[in-house]
Amino acid sequence: MTTLHRLHVFVSVAEHGSVTKASRELHVTQPAVSQGLRLLEQNLGYTLIKRSRRGIELTDDGVALRAKAKSILSLVNALKRKNVSVHPEPSYEVLTLGAS
Repeated sequence: MTTLHRLHVFVSVAEHGSVTKASRELHVTQPAVSQGLRLLEQNLGYTLIKRSRRGIELTDDGVALRAKAKSILSLVNALKRKNVSVHPEPSYEVLTLGAS
C-alpha cells in the first residue's frame, strides 16, 4: 500500500468517523483499513486517531494531517486529470490490407 493510498484511507476514516464505513467506501476489508492507518502512523511517528465507543476521533495531529492530506490528494488528482488531457489514450483504427 503506497503512502498516497494510506492518506486516502486516512481521509476516508476521518470523514466517516468509522473504519467500517471507510472500508465500504474504499471496497476493502476492515483489517486492511486498520493496517493502513497503523502503517501511516508508524511512518509519521505519531498517533492520528483515537478509538472510542462513538467511533473514531482524530487527535490534534490527525486533524492537522486531514487538511494537508486532502490538499495533497486533490493536487494528485488534478495532476492525473492534466496528464490525461495532455497525453490522451491512443486511438486505434482497423487497417485492412489486401494482397494478390
